[in-house]
Amino acid sequence: MSVSAHPVERRARLGRYFLWQLHDYLLHRAPATASVLTLFAYLTVAPILNGSLTNGQRLSLATLPTPIVQQFFRDLLESFVLLGTLFATNGIVATDRKMGYYRFYFSKPLSAPRFYANAFAACGTGMLVVALLLLGVFALAVRPLFPASLLPVVAAMYLAYGGVGFLLSTIWRFDWLSLVTVAVVVVNHP
Repeated sequence: MSVSAHPVERRARLGRYFLWQLHDYLLHRAPATASVLTLFAYLTVAPILNGSLTNGQRLSLATLPTPIVQQFFRDLLESFVLLGTLFATNGIVATDRKMGYYRFYFSKPLSAPRFYANAFAACGTGMLVVALLLLGVFALAVRPLFPASLLPVVAAMYLAYGGVGFLLSTIWRFDWLSLVTVAVVVVNHP
């Protein structure tokens, strides 16, 4: 019997990791994103409904004028993109490093860049799922509004904000604070 000089190297299957990383996002980060955005939506629309009188009657969500609904939707989308990305990329690398999980993950033949790129893609996919769910809730609560550009805009902004968050997470553990700082500077820059 001869033993091969080059043993067969078994590579990790990142497709299975993707499903678990997506599961982790949907279980841990998606509820926080949806809860915070729902609270933000309520706090945004409540003053409009409480302070509005049309012909002596208060407006309801169903009777809001179309321009107000569209502006409300844009405001929610802007908040979702920033908050959703913040929750999705928060500690994507830094938490594993801080908690020592990388010792377990990379004790197997697994490429660290591919693993974290996979995690980034799984969080982005999860964020798109949350966007569709929140769009459905918006359609039920306010009125149906299905812009064709929603998913491309969310995906592009996730890549932009999330890429910065991912980079900051590889540098130090205060990535969420740094990402908020970058977003504030970018939004307030002339």
